[in-house]
Amino acid sequence: MNPTIRMSLLLSHLVLGMTLSCQSPNDPDPPVDPGPGVLALELFASPRLTSMQMKLSANPADLPLDSLVLLRNDLPADTLKLTKPDTVLSLTGLTPSTTYIWKVTGKKNTRPYASNPLPTRTMDTTSHDFTWQVDTIGAPGSILWDVAIVNDTCVWVVGDILKYPYDSSDRYNAAMWNGKTWTKVRINTPIHPSGTLSPTIIYTILYVDGQLWITTDDGGYAVSDNYGKTWKPNRFPVESARGFLKRAWASSKSNIYWVGTNGSITHYD
Repeated sequence: MNPTIRMSLLLSHLVLGMTLSCQSPNDPDPPVDPGPGVLALELFASPRLTSMQMKLSANPADLPLDSLVLLRNDLPADTLKLTKPDTVLSLTGLTPSTTYIWKVTGKKNTRPYASNPLPTRTMDTTSHDFTWQVDTIGAPGSILWDVAIVNDTCVWVVGDILKYPYDSSDRYNAAMWNGKTWTKVRINTPIHPSGTLSPTIIYTILYVDGQLWITTDDGGYAVSDNYGKTWKPNRFPVESARGFLKRAWASSKSNIYWVGTNGSITHYD
């Protein structure tokens, strides 16, 4: 064999042997690139006229995430910081009847993060083309004096509600709408001066800070903390009931005003 050819073969075997011996079977595998981080963006509640709420979710192992950017139609709208897996974003100052596409992007060290694009649309302004539903509560001779709306499945009306025409001995003084039907109710308040409980005519109902208040025309009142399931009856002080209390206003349950006949004003603090 040609000495030159033999030397070349020897060197080839030597290089191959060195190459195979560079990594031992016990050496750790090289680090795996985790790839881009994933964020999830979804609506938290139905969009309103000029506002909406979205929920941004992240893998707990990736937290905290700083300097995330909220994009609105591909333009920066806000900067975010995530410290928990689920965060609710409240967005205001939007335009009615407008489509927005939202997305969140950012980086942690050199790893990029991005959410899914979320298309949304704000509510349109009303056309004032209403459809009215007319209900009759009570027999002829009934009268309703006031209404309080807690929500669309809890509406209270008060007054003098007769069960039979012109029969004042069988009457109710309130009714509650549960979103489907009306239920007539008797709410008892103390009668002056005996204090005997009776479902007398109710002129005022007020909903404030989770409480329902009703007042009668002779100084009686009742309060409910559970949307009208139970009532706590009581009376105003004698000096506060010199007129018939007809209307009420409140900024909180510790600041309520009633006004009525004879120039009467009653304040509850």
